[in-house]
Amino acid sequence: MFEEAEPGARPDMTTLLILLNIVAFSGEVATDGALAQQFALWPPILGMPADGEVGFAPWQLLTYGFLHANLAHLAFNMLGLWMFGRSVEASLGPGRMLAVYLASLVSAGLIQLAVLGYIAPAHMPTIGASGAVFGLLNRRHRLACSRLSARSDRQ
Repeated sequence: MFEEAEPGARPDMTTLLILLNIVAFSGEVATDGALAQQFALWPPILGMPADGEVGFAPWQLLTYGFLHANLAHLAFNMLGLWMFGRSVEASLGPGRMLAVYLASLVSAGLIQLAVLGYIAPAHMPTIGASGAVFGLLNRRHRLACSRLSARSDRQ
């Protein structure tokens, strides 16, 4: 069902994603949050945004996941990415791991927009890689369950 990566393959995509998150956070700090204003996920609002406000843009469904509120937010998301990303990448390979990460990021963003629009229509942005990390956790869990099931079928 899953193609295994070569034994001993290094988790290069995981490392690259962590580095991209660190670079983006450094940019946030260097610009005193201006970067976050442009690249955070803003909910669509009716009408035009007021002067100085940023509105929704489709590309924000990707960029919001590379922004973080503070160093602890970044550190815990990167810990999760390191823990689950390496395992998923070793099992699926870097391309498929990246596909899982980005699909989870976009899906989490769309769900967040739906929730913000329905429950809390306040005009506040979403940032962070938590949705993508939970997608990797889910994929890791599914891979482990598949392996356990395959082992029990052989017995």
